[in-house]
Parts: sequence; C-alpha cells; structure tokens
Amino acid sequence: MKGFYPNTIEDFLKFPAFIEWVNDPTMESNEQWEKWCQKYPDKVHLLQHAKDLLHSMQLEETNSMELRERDKLLDTLLVENSAYKKKRIRDHRDRLRKNTTYWIRGVAASLLLIGVLVLGKVLVLDEKGIDQQKITWTEKAVPRGMKKMIYLPDGTKVTLNSGSVLSYASNFENNRSVKLKGQAFFEVQRDKDHPFRIKSGEITTTVLGTSFDVKAYDDEQELHVAVMSGKVEVESERGLVSYLEKGEVSYYRPDLPAMRKSGFDYEELIGWKHKIIKFNQASYQQVFSTLSKWYDVDFKVDPALKIHGKYTAKFQNQSLPNVLIGLEHSSNLDFRIKGKTVLVSSK
Repeated sequence: MKGFYPNTIEDFLKFPAFIEWVNDPTMESNEQWEKWCQKYPDKVHLLQHAKDLLHSMQLEETNSMELRERDKLLDTLLVENSAYKKKRIRDHRDRLRKNTTYWIRGVAASLLLIGVLVLGKVLVLDEKGIDQQKITWTEKAVPRGMKKMIYLPDGTKVTLNSGSVLSYASNFENNRSVKLKGQAFFEVQRDKDHPFRIKSGEITTTVLGTSFDVKAYDDEQELHVAVMSGKVEVESERGLVSYLEKGEVSYYRPDLPAMRKSGFDYEELIGWKHKIIKFNQASYQQVFSTLSKWYDVDFKVDPALKIHGKYTAKFQNQSLPNVLIGLEHSSNLDFRIKGKTVLVSSK
C-alpha cells in the first residue's frame, strides 16, 4: 500500500490490497487503511465510492471455472462493448489469469464502473415534473458500549460516541450536511465554498473548518455544542442563535427554550474520546443515563427509593463494577449487576 495514490475509483478496483481488505478485513488491514485515510484525506471520498461498488455486488466467488470459460465470457463482453470498454476488459483478463480467487469480482467491478461512466447520474422526476438527482442516505450507527471513528466523503473525521447515529446524503460533496442523534466529535475539513452543517434535534450547527463536540441524545433534555478550534454558529428552530469560539460551549433546552453560552471543562464534555467519564454536580438520572450508554446496561431503580443530591467524580478507563463501587462509597445506594441490568436499591 506504500506509495498508493489513486486518482479514480478504478484505481482502487485495480489494487489487490484494496479488494482483499474490502472482501476480508482484518484488524491489521483496518489500521493500515485508517492511517492511509489520515495521510490522504482528499482521497477518502473515492475510497468510499469504491467500497460501495464492491459491496453492492452479489456475485459469489468461484475457483472452479476453467480458464477457457472465463475467456469465453470475456470475449462475449468484448463484442458487446465499445473499443474503450474492450481495453478495460482485456486488461482485466490479463490480470485475472494470474489470480483466480477474485476474478469474478474484478470483472463485475469493471462492468459496474463502465455502467456508471456510461449512464452518469440517475435522475428521477418529482411530483411537479422537475428533474432532480435521486438522493439516498447513508447511516452510521454505533451501539451502546462502543465508540467508532469514521471519515466522511470530504475527509472530515467524526468520532461517534455510544448509542449515536450519523446520517449523510449522497449529494454530500455539494451539500455538506449531516444529521446526528447522540454525541460526536467533528474535525471538519475546511471548504469556504461549502459550509458544514449538523442537524441535531432542534439545533443546526454551521462551520467552515473546525473541531467541536455535539451532544444531542433523544433521552436527554439538554443539548450542547462545544468548540475546540475555529468558530461555530449554532441556531435553533425557534430563531435563537449563538456564535462560539475556541473554549466556548452553548447549551440548549427545547423545553424552555433557552440557549446559554459559557466556558467548559474539556474532560467533562469531551473526555469520552479518551475513555474519561467525568461528572460535575450531575444528577443521578444523568449519571445513570451516561453509564447506560457507556457500558450498554439499563438501570432499574427500586420504585420506593427516592434519590436526591448531586454527584461529582472522575473515572478513566474503568470497568462498570469499579465505577459502581465509587458510586456506593459516595452515596447510600447499593448496586447489583444482573446480566444487562443494574439493580439500584438503598443500603
């Protein structure tokens, strides 16, 4: 993979290491391609399109087809396609003679690519008779108890927290807008001609190029946008606007509604990226909600128990039992883990 610098989707489809990674990813190959994406962020959109092409194919691998059968199939394709297509397929035949394992995928990828080049964009007619590009959405979801890093087609790096969902449209390169449910840290590639927008609940965050955290879980009352670098505009559906710079956070509550700006504690709001859980005068409801997402458990509180007070603590890379022990030491609560449920009662 050293020195690999593609200019087209087809360059990916011709690269054996790429095909092997898509078909049979390993922890080592995932790390190698992640480093490659970090080195060449401007090529991430090509990589994603090439992956989508390979994943869309439903053809099965075969090692048993005789060489003459493959040649017969390829010769048929040569007759039916233009001179441009002939050269592409002949090139594949030469390569496929050397490698029988992935021959059928290589042919299918080339044909699919040719189809894309010939047909161009797919247009649909809307209800008013206006031609519009068909829009499809890609969704990236992270279950509770996990975190995930992804790259968007423009090279923007997104780290998704537990229980979060990020969606973006197929026309993303022309309209850099995403939808977020949950929490994510964005490192946005700068593009002055195409602002980057995040729709999360009732607020829309607009940036040109910056790094910031957005938290907007459906089960939590308060949303926030915290800026690490650059400048950000946050606007609610009710017309409230907040302009943020490095080190500032904006909190928003749809039920009030109100928007509040202040400084923030990095570990408290963004420490989750580094396996840090920090509570600062948090209600126990907030504590249980955070731990539920972090460890993929549900808290079941004794109906007769009334929990009051606030909780302050910091945990770094700790197991759930250790966190619960810390909670017990600073409260009159007792915790018992039963499968995916944490039972909460009085001591």
